Amino acid sequence: MTTHELTIQLLKAVQYQRATDLPCKRINTFAFLKKADDLNSEGLGMTIRDKGIHFFSRKWGEQGHDPNSLKWDFPLLAVVYIAPEIKAPIRKNSDCPTNIHEFDLLLIDKIENQKASNTTPCQRRTENQIRQDCISLLHSAFQYLSEVIWAETSGSTDYPDGYYHPGELDQLRTDGLITAWLKDGKKSTKYKRSLQEVNEQSRGIPYVDKTTAGIRMPFFLMEESIGLVNFDFSNNYNKQLNSFGNSDVLK
Repeated sequence: MTTHELTIQLLKAVQYQRATDLPCKRINTFAFLKKADDLNSEGLGMTIRDKGIHFFSRKWGEQGHDPNSLKWDFPLLAVVYIAPEIKAPIRKNSDCPTNIHEFDLLLIDKIENQKASNTTPCQRRTENQIRQDCISLLHSAFQYLSEVIWAETSGSTDYPDGYYHPGELDQLRTDGLITAWLKDGKKSTKYKRSLQEVNEQSRGIPYVDKTTAGIRMPFFLMEESIGLVNFDFSNNYNKQLNSFGNSDVLK
């Protein structure tokens, strides 16, 4: 699984959450932030180009995804990319290099003015209650990731083989968007291992500022590098280098 594929699955983990009686009991926005400071910007640094890839907002969807008025609401699941780690970069020829990608997951909600009249149950929560709700919501996202599989699909080029939740696949088949799907056990197991081996125990950090509270948790993805560059030592390639005046490179 790549970082892009992980982002899509986290977005879907928010998108497919069932409606609840209280708006604070369901994640309403997902954002893969370009930089940590975007958490404090009005639109989280998102644009129409991020829709469905790095950004999902129920409130924005209700307003028709107006590109001139990007709206979102709490609770928010935000992802910040921290850094990659290359395990054993000098390796045996037969080994595939492995990257460990580190992220920060932030699940936060708004602290309401409890002194106002006619407050709702969501608005009356303390910071600690908000944090507990955010932990539960983060568990729901992890549950979704744990149920994702690799599946082969049939009947549509719009939904190629890849990572899906079985519930999503069943709905695609019901809607006639695919004709069938089949779980690939080997690839599904490899996917689970890419998350489980580097997230055996994650220690969260309470998050709080003047207006929001929640939980910050490190999260890791293990990815085997693909698409490595090959080397060319042929005479034809050497001649091409010489023709561009790069003969010094070969000395």
